[in-house]
Amino acid sequence: MVVVMGALIVISALALIALIFFTQRRQMVLRKTTKAKLKFAAYAGMVDALEKLRKGAITFPTLGLPTSYTLPKEINGYNVEVIIKAKGDTSTPFPCPANAPSDYCIFSTPVK
Repeated sequence: MVVVMGALIVISALALIALIFFTQRRQMVLRKTTKAKLKFAAYAGMVDALEKLRKGAITFPTLGLPTSYTLPKEINGYNVEVIIKAKGDTSTPFPCPANAPSDYCIFSTPVK
């Protein structure tokens, strides 16, 4: 009887350890998946802004007057806000420094 109880305690302890391990693993995978979704949503905003600028679908920003819009569809469950600023526009929250390598800065922000 004592051997059976000891075996049950050992098996229960091992099951608890396995449960804790798999729960932590699931949370880590969920964080990585969420980060990947955010990253690709931000990339979609960048690509959309570059394409609209290339086609002339939006106006180029001037100093102090940025161009901003939200993508019409959700990407991976996130709305994507895009702000395009001219070089040297240091207004907050996204300053575009005067020594930026291009004439414009594009900021793409996924939000819930």
